[in-house]
Amino acid sequence: RFLSMGLFPWKDNRINDLKIFRNLHSTNIDMLEIRLPRQLDFSSLMRVMASMHSMTQGQDIVVNFRELKFVRPAGIASLAALMDSWLRDGRRILIQDAPKCMPFSYLQRMNFFNLFKVYEDEDFKRHTEKGRFASMKEIVLGSDTKRISTGLANSICGGERFQQARSDLDNCLYESINNIIDHSGIRDERCGFAVAQSYRYSPGDREYVISIADSGRGIRESLSENSRLNIPDDKEALRLAVMPGVTGAIGKKNEYGDPRNVGQGLHQIDMITQSVGGIFSLHSGNALRLRRAGKVDIRPMQFSWHGTVIIVTIHYSGIRKYNDTVLKPQQRRIRLGQ
Repeated sequence: RFLSMGLFPWKDNRINDLKIFRNLHSTNIDMLEIRLPRQLDFSSLMRVMASMHSMTQGQDIVVNFRELKFVRPAGIASLAALMDSWLRDGRRILIQDAPKCMPFSYLQRMNFFNLFKVYEDEDFKRHTEKGRFASMKEIVLGSDTKRISTGLANSICGGERFQQARSDLDNCLYESINNIIDHSGIRDERCGFAVAQSYRYSPGDREYVISIADSGRGIRESLSENSRLNIPDDKEALRLAVMPGVTGAIGKKNEYGDPRNVGQGLHQIDMITQSVGGIFSLHSGNALRLRRAGKVDIRPMQFSWHGTVIIVTIHYSGIRKYNDTVLKPQQRRIRLGQ
């Protein structure tokens, strides 16, 4: 399907990659070049996009990977959402110098290229993801959202002792992913992407980063369909989106026949992040809601994101605290908001 939308399907051949690039310029095709930063995360990608000249309608795009040294989950998820959006707008994309960047094999392992049907030949053996990472999955209408959310939660190691914490996180990620499908305009075939990665944080501690990004219509437009809400700007939309019950989708049911989305997903992610002393950032439109160190800040961004980006950062040490103090030993159930 990406062929029909104009993505050039180049395999792992650096010479052909460069030749095609020159041939395109020799035919005077107007292409906008986007050079990825050395450290790719959501903020750095948005700074690059903000510095670009305005794209003309239908303009084709070169994504240059040459300088890329390191990537974070939110960086590859938001880049994938941008590329998907460009393709669905009818643009063509040239991926330049991807095999020359340092994290090329990592991007393959995380399914970044596979999802776009390029550079699918791999020279490494894939191993189990559980307890280490969750390779990127595409979120579209009809996706197995439970499998996606469980994969994200299972990127957290810790064995059976942490199973309850993983289950609680799985449940709210599941609802949040369904919320993307129900509210963000995925019905018009815009895609979302979900990915997770664990990192060594310090001796005896690890950091887990989970990111979900979509190129849909964004939170403010989604909530504006509720006539009972007064939403003057993106900052207010983000404040409301994390309140319980606000983002529910009326009439949507899960595989068990129960209401699928009751407006708890983002709220519960926020509560879990607070309980473990983590970081939860929610980006949509030109606003950012950031929970860090027990404090919440909602502020405007210098750039605008057409859609929604969720980034959750928690630590192994915080999950231990969650197990010991937030969960009732006799019930082993989450006590959100108490």
